[in-house]
Order: sequence, then C-alpha cells, then structure tokens
Amino acid sequence: MIIFYHEMEGTSSGAAILIMNLIRGLVSKGHKVVLINFKKGVMHQQLSDIDESLFSVIDKNKESIKRFAANVSRDDIIITTHFYSIFRLFKKANPKILFYCVGHIQLFEANRFFKKINFLFLTRRLVNLLKSKKGVLFIEQNALKQSIKMLSLDPDGFPMLPIPIMTPDKNLYLGKKNSEGKDAIVFTYVGRAVDTKIFPVKKIINDILSLGPKKKVILQIITDDARVFRAALPSFRSHRFEVLFQENFSPQKLDNFLLTNADIHFSQATSALEGAKLGIPTVLVDFAFSEFPGGYRYKFIHQTDPAYIGTDVNEEKSFTGMTMSEIFETVCNGSQMSELSVKCFEYVRTGHNVSIITSRLEQYITNCRSQLNLIKKYLIRYWF
Repeated sequence: MIIFYHEMEGTSSGAAILIMNLIRGLVSKGHKVVLINFKKGVMHQQLSDIDESLFSVIDKNKESIKRFAANVSRDDIIITTHFYSIFRLFKKANPKILFYCVGHIQLFEANRFFKKINFLFLTRRLVNLLKSKKGVLFIEQNALKQSIKMLSLDPDGFPMLPIPIMTPDKNLYLGKKNSEGKDAIVFTYVGRAVDTKIFPVKKIINDILSLGPKKKVILQIITDDARVFRAALPSFRSHRFEVLFQENFSPQKLDNFLLTNADIHFSQATSALEGAKLGIPTVLVDFAFSEFPGGYRYKFIHQTDPAYIGTDVNEEKSFTGMTMSEIFETVCNGSQMSELSVKCFEYVRTGHNVSIITSRLEQYITNCRSQLNLIKKYLIRYWF
C-alpha cells in the first residue's frame, strides 16, 4: 500500500497537483493507494473517478488516522514532500518512508522550532541516511542545489524525479486559430498570490509597458487570491494593455480556460507544464524574493532540462534567452508559434508524462529501505 498525506484542502498548490498526478499514475498501474486529506474535500472530489477498489481517502483528523495506522505494516510506504508531525502515529507500524523533496525549505523546516532554533546538523544526518537507504528523491535541480548548499551535502547520489503531468494524447492547441488575425494577444499566467509568483508578473508587465505594443495585449492571471495579487502589481494606464484576474480554477476548468484564451503562456514549475501539456507555447519563468533584474531574459520551456523548473534570478550573474520584444515577434508569427507548440507539447510528453514518471517511481519504491523508526532519531518532532 502506498500512502500520501497532504495538509491543505485546495488544489492550487504544485504539491497538491503533484500528489494527485502520482496517485492517478500509480492506480493506473494497479497499486493500492491511500490519500490522507479531507474526506469529501476538494482533492477527494478531483479524484472521485478513480477505481475505488484501489484508491481511498482517509480524513485527516487524528482519530481517523490512528485507526488507519493500526492497519499499516512495515511493507507499506509513505511518500511525502514534508516531515509532518502526524507521522508519529505510524511509529508502531514502522512503514517505509520515501521523501520527495520539492524544495530546500521543506528540509530547512524539518528540525526548526520557534522560528530561531534549527538543528540543521540533525537534518544533514537525516538526508545522508535517507540517501544511503534510497529514501530520498529530488524534483528538480534548484531544490538539490540549495539543499546541498544549506546542509553541506555531498552532491553525488541523489536521484531526480521530475514533476509528473497528466498529458493529453494529442496537441490540443494546434487546432486553434493563431493570433495573427486577432484584435488582441492574450498572455496567461498561473500562480498563487505569494511574492515568488508575483515578482515575475511585475517584470512581465514592466517589459510589456516598456515596449508600447502596437497591438492590444491582455494578461490573464489565474490565481488563488486576486485581491492580494492585484494590490502588489504596479498601477498603469494604457489603451493597449489590460490585466484581468481569474480565481481558484479546478484543473479541468484551467485546461479549458487556457485552451480557449491563451496565445502564449507564462508560468513557473507545474503551472508552466499545465500550459505546455496542451501544446500552448509556454515560457518557463524563474522566481525571486525581490524585484527581477533588468537584464533578465525569457526561455521557452522546451529549451530547459526536465529537471529544471526555475531558479532565484537574483542569485544569477547573467542571463541567456529572449527579450520581451523578441517574444512579441514570435507570437505574431504563426509558423513559429506552431513549431513552438509542437516542441512544448513534446517536451512534456517525453519528459514529464505521468506514466513514464510513475514507472520510475515504482523502481524507487521497490528499492527504498528507509523505515520510519530508522529516521526518527534525526527528527525531533518524532521523538515524543
């Protein structure tokens, strides 16, 4: 049995989409999977079409988890993106643990207490033990790079498992009318209302305004909190540029919206892949905790490695890629957009397809030898 736990209810986070896609992929290969989340919650509803003989949801209240834990064995496995305190309830069962690192922050928080106390030396020993027992995966290069830097780790021996994406059988974007004859070019951006997702949009807006586009441009932002996002963006007046907001789309509604509206898609990580899987020419943007540097350049997603989903731009010294002016020239060229559509779609189909990724995950599950009671000595939250 394979167990996932997700603390939040919604599906707007990359971690939620990651878990749901892995569940679909594993169930399709005949594995019994359990999700601990909210019974009848949003994630449960999104997965309601899955075979109930292989998939079930346990409500995340403590008593329900205790009852479930009594039926878990050491041969079962928990795949997790965080070291949740609730896993203490599984100490008697002692299942295997496979840590899927989606960012160094999750490791930074592993032994952190009261904001200022952090036993990073324990976390370093934890990660080294997990590596020796084949119990850790990294989702992308920056997560690994930052973790190595933070914990002074030996960089060798850490496997990568890219983001899994449910990919359509065919390119759905190619059948659309291209933007050459349209009154406006529509850019789309998907991201939560947090600083690292907002600063890229500020850069995109400023670059568009600096061009003074001859054709009207509409930037559609799909987010979880439009009020917060809107308040953080620069104010401007332009007859040829407009920013609109959409909120809290389900995965299906997001697909339909992007296909109906997007000429070109800008986003980070999973949200970029959600556009590219449809065949929409997609620019993979990086992130920052402050304003983007003026010399930043853009890259289409197929120009990057599947194990790359972005970096902190303010840690980079130079940039390669395209200017916003070059992006506009491309968008207005129908043949170039068709070529980009094919390349972006193939990038996801070959590098992130959920069937391919879960086949690799099956091997990691088979080889994993890290048990909960083996790693608990390096996680203070599991001591009590």
